[in-house]
Parts: sequence; C-alpha cells; structure tokens
Amino acid sequence: QLGAELDAFSDRPQVYDPNQKAIAGAFVMLGANGQLQIEAGFVRPEDEPRAEADEDDDEANGVDRDASQSHDGGADRVVVNGRPVNGASDGAEEPEDEGIKPLPERLIFDLTAQKTLALRNALASDVDVAFVTVLHALVLQVFYRFAKDSCLEISMVSNSFGQ
Repeated sequence: QLGAELDAFSDRPQVYDPNQKAIAGAFVMLGANGQLQIEAGFVRPEDEPRAEADEDDDEANGVDRDASQSHDGGADRVVVNGRPVNGASDGAEEPEDEGIKPLPERLIFDLTAQKTLALRNALASDVDVAFVTVLHALVLQVFYRFAKDSCLEISMVSNSFGQ
C-alpha cells in the first residue's frame, strides 16, 4: 500500500508557474518503444532570470532591461539549437564564439586510437569485466534491436544447419 502511494506521488503531473512557462521549453521525442515522450520545464541559460545584483548594475549603467529583452517580438516563435526555425530571424545574426574551436582531425584520430587501446587493455586484463561487457552488448542486440549503445563491435549471427 505504501509503495502504491509512493508511485502515485512520483507519477503526479508537474505544475509550473506561469512565469516559468513563459521562459521554459520542452523536448518532444520518440522513445525507444516508439511512444511520444515530452520532457518539459527546460530553460536555456540565456533565458534564466537575472539576479538582483545584475539588475542593480544595469540601472547604474543606464541599461533599460525591459527594452533589451523585448527584441524577440514575443514568445510565439520556434527555436531549435538557439536559432529561429522557418527562416524567422530577429534581424541580427549572433557572431560565432571565437573561444571554442573544433579539435584537429589528426588529434581526434590519435585520441580515439588511444581510447581503443586502453579499452582493449582493460578487457584483456580482467576476464570478468570482459565477460560482462560482451554479455551486455549481446543482450542489447537481443532485447533492444534498435538501440545499439555499445562501444564493442560484436554481432550475434544465427546459422541453421538444416536444408
């Protein structure tokens, strides 16, 4: 009886404040079994409400916070990866962040080779870990045919000796 009450408590719908709904978004996706999943209540860091100290700094610098936040023309727009969808633009493109640069291809190749060698060494030195790792990869293929979340390149093949 207590377990049922705990399940009912944990399965209750989440209720959000209207102010939170105005800045929050949701992820809509298909689950592993093909059912629709909606995860709501996610807020991007740039959409977080600013702290009181920041507001005091803005007032001291003469920045009108309401005018600077109303540049998007309303909250009725669809944004994917921080950019408006369907060509809708707010006028100015944001400049690329110069601080983060992609790693060179050669470095990625070398790091991948090092990781592969480290995994092989770890599996070769511990038979129990190797067994559990192979078992996990095979169980994923049997029970989750469309989810192959394993770093091992192991496949299960069935052969019949009949006619």
